[in-house]
Formats: sequence, C-alpha cells, structure tokens
Amino acid sequence: MTRQAWTATTDDGAADARPEGGRWAAARINLRTLNTIRWIAIAGQTVTLLTVEDLVGIDIPLLPALAVTAVSLLINLYAIARRRRSPFLTERGAVLFLGYDTVQLTVLLMLTGGLENPFAVLVLAPLMVGASMLGRRLVTGLTTLTTACLTLVWVLAMPLSWPTSNGVTLPPIYLGGIWAALTLSAIFIATYVYKVAQSGRDLSQALIASQVSLARAQKASALGALAAAAAHELGSPLGTIAVVAKELARDMPPDSPWVEDIQLLQSQSDRCRVILADLARRPDAEGEMEPYAPLGPVQVIEAVAAPTGGRTWRWISP
Repeated sequence: MTRQAWTATTDDGAADARPEGGRWAAARINLRTLNTIRWIAIAGQTVTLLTVEDLVGIDIPLLPALAVTAVSLLINLYAIARRRRSPFLTERGAVLFLGYDTVQLTVLLMLTGGLENPFAVLVLAPLMVGASMLGRRLVTGLTTLTTACLTLVWVLAMPLSWPTSNGVTLPPIYLGGIWAALTLSAIFIATYVYKVAQSGRDLSQALIASQVSLARAQKASALGALAAAAAHELGSPLGTIAVVAKELARDMPPDSPWVEDIQLLQSQSDRCRVILADLARRPDAEGEMEPYAPLGPVQVIEAVAAPTGGRTWRWISP
C-alpha cells in the first residue's frame, strides 16, 4: 500500500470511525442497554428496601428511600418513550444518564447508613459502565463526581439503626479507610476500564481502516483489469479506424469538404489510444501509484502512527 493510499483511506474511508477530539464519533451508546441496567438496579433497590427491615431488623426511612427509587422509575419510563424516537445516546447524554445514577445511589446511601451500608460499593457501577464507553474527559468528570459523592456519603450520611442485640458502631477511622478504599477503587477502575476499552476501539478503528484500504485495492485491481481488457478489445477497432482514416486522408483531394472531418476522425482515434494507454498505466481511478508498491521505513512508521494522531511518531522521532 502506498503512503497516498493510506492517507486517503484514513481521511476518507475511516472518517466515520475516527475519534472527534480524542473521543469516538461512533460513541453512539445504545439506550436500551442503559435502560436494562437501570431496571436491574431499580428492582434490586426496591427488593432490598422492602425486605431489609424484616430480615435484618434495621430501621430505615423507607418512604424517602422508595421515593428516590420511584424517581429512577419515572426517568426510565421517559427514557423508553425517548428511545422510540432515537435508540442511541450521545456521549453527553450518556454521561448525564450515568451521572444521575451515581447521584441517586449516593442519596440512597445517605439515607441508609452511608459507608456502613455493605452495598456502598455499588456506587462504582455507573463509573465502570461509563469508563467502558465514554471519552477521556467525560470519564474524568464522572470519576470526579463519584469521588465527590463518596465524600458526601462519608460526611453526611445518616447512621444505621442497628438492632440492640446486634448493635455495631464503626469507628470514624474505619469509615475513613472505607472512603479511601472506594475512592482509590474508583480511580483505578476508571483508568483501567477506559484503557482496555480504548485499546479495543483503536483495534476496531485499525480494522475498519484496513477493510477500507483492502476495498480500495480491490477496486484498483478490478479497474486495472477492466482497463487492460478494454485496451485489448478496443485496440483492433481503433487500429482499423486509424488505418481507414489514414487511407481516406491520403486519397482525399485537398479541396474536398471532407478533409477536416477525416482529420478530426484521426485525431480522436489517436486520443482514444492515448486515453486507454494512460488508463492501463494508472489503474487507480484517482491517478495514484500502484497500490502494492513498497513503503520505506519512515512511511511505515507514519502509517502506523496515523490512527493515534501522530503521538507514536513524535515519541520515537528525534
């Protein structure tokens, strides 16, 4: 593949797969997936709130907690109605969707014991989902929101009303350790999941660029074969036309009114020969070089670094 062919492929064929400002333009997130995740969360929250007092004997503000869950139910119903118009979300829409889930879980935790609640780890779930599909800036923002929410839960949460027989009072230093563990986990999960997902997206982008490049090469090869066949098939008729036109021009009197027409016929037949010869030499429709011509080391490095915006080339170049 030539350097020009690679450039045209990455600029034209893979344009839809390239990131916009470091994020994928194809980051159109399926709203059905996020709705399904939220339905699971709503069901789990409702069952837990309705059964925890009977099973464990912990007194919780049931009505406010159920009201928070009901808000998520209403938002999910609205999202289903919206999905009929557009089944996909942009990155900004997805980060708002997941940001709400983080805030909603934070409010529930503040009503049900905060970091004493063993389900506090679930506040990391929206961040993990977002890190797998969002761009770097939005993942950073969602991580910051999660860290802020964990801090609010640590500082402002209502304590759990443990039964007298099983009363537990966690020391503040232990709660601080849980906060630190969850915060570090949020940063680690966001970084790791984002890197893994980004590697997959880069690989997918490279695959798309390769497929487009292969399609262009196949098109160039087919066009070259067509040009060779056309030159072969049209060579004999054009040769006959040229011979006849030459004989007519030789036998035609100089003052004949057909002289100019015969000269035009000769010039156009010569032009057809030139066009076919030129087409055979340049099978690519855009007049590029042979698509399988070898590349030099610099061109290979530039081609490999092209999907990363040239960062790799800048790193290894002096």
